[in-house]
Amino acid sequence: MMKMLQLRMVASFSKKAGIITGLSSITALSVLLLTAANAEKILDNPAIAMAQKKMELAYTNALRNEYEIPGGDDTILIKVLEHTDTQYASILLNNIEVMKFRSAYDDMSPALRAKRTANRLYEFLNAGGDARLIKPGLEEDRVVIRIGPEVLATIDPVTAKLSQNDRKHLALVWTNLARKALGADPILRGPTPVSRSMVNREDFIDPAAFKPNGQILTGYASWYGPGFHGRTAADGSRYNMDEMTAAHKSLPFGTLVRVTNKRNGQSCVVRITDRGPYVHGRIIDLSRAAAKAIGMLGSGVAPVSVAILQKDPNFKIALPVLKEPEPEIAETAPRLKESARDEKGGGDFKGLFSELEAEIEFEETLTETPASKPEAASKTKTIPASDEVILAPAVEDTDDVDKPSAPTKDKKPQEPKEPADLDPVTLVPDEKPVAVR
Repeated sequence: MMKMLQLRMVASFSKKAGIITGLSSITALSVLLLTAANAEKILDNPAIAMAQKKMELAYTNALRNEYEIPGGDDTILIKVLEHTDTQYASILLNNIEVMKFRSAYDDMSPALRAKRTANRLYEFLNAGGDARLIKPGLEEDRVVIRIGPEVLATIDPVTAKLSQNDRKHLALVWTNLARKALGADPILRGPTPVSRSMVNREDFIDPAAFKPNGQILTGYASWYGPGFHGRTAADGSRYNMDEMTAAHKSLPFGTLVRVTNKRNGQSCVVRITDRGPYVHGRIIDLSRAAAKAIGMLGSGVAPVSVAILQKDPNFKIALPVLKEPEPEIAETAPRLKESARDEKGGGDFKGLFSELEAEIEFEETLTETPASKPEAASKTKTIPASDEVILAPAVEDTDDVDKPSAPTKDKKPQEPKEPADLDPVTLVPDEKPVAVR
């Protein structure tokens, strides 16, 4: 009985909000629930939680497909590109594909997931957020990408499988594509459980949290790849030429170093996982990915300086203060607030919530009234059916949902100039360790 009364209460409240704003009941209630702090007390019931989920889907669907953050030469463009042939949806940063959602998750289609992620990314960057706060992470059994403490996107198993990656690696790829597009150093994947690395054993390592310890080595760097890819490295892990690793003769496994190409000034941070090189004059042997990052893939050998890094205890990046979104109903929102103030003398929907609380008390009293009293039955109100929202098929449990920003009119997405190259991880069967080079 209480469940039915709660649903009636929500429908009645949405109808009143819709009359005031001129919006549909479900859209009006979506705005109110997402902006009123004391709305949580009516959402404990599973049926009402489902209604809230429908409203959230409707709100997400209204988000735009394109955002622009002005900054002169540093202007940032964020776009959602829907692939009609595959039903996939991509996110483009400055026309470079950084993420591609390939399946439904959290009751949302790939297109809605991309819209929600693009909106979160826009709110973060528009508030001055630092790209170094974009990191992969783990939340219980979920692999996610975070922007500071908030979840930006969840890596679902189906999307990872279709891209021929495991979830951790795909989270790392997406994170680093976004960070690269915004000018930040890539995140390094930490050692595997079998690795003998004694330092820096986190799942994901942020080079920004490290600083030089003052020791710098100079000499020549080389790189190694195809002939060793998938084999066992000296620290016990499997060598992956597409990760940012390197071999050194004596540095402890897990040590981070910044390698700078003296010919062009390009640099990158790598983690020591192997031993070598054993050629006179060469001081470090880079993975293929690291060699590409400093522009020595073609030459094979280059003069470098190697700065040994240590953790910076004072490292901290300030979180941005997110700006309030400006909803598309900006013209009707003031009328909503004025009506609330005029009716009850309060601001910011207090009047409407006072009336809502009164209805809750009335409905609770109604449940205690004997059925034989005709006046109690006469007070029953007829509630119109709410708007329908079709749910996308779910794949896994839901992830955290943040408050979306303002919906505006969609713009036609443009084709990316350079699609992301999501190199799949090559899984190599167990082999015996090879001799140290």
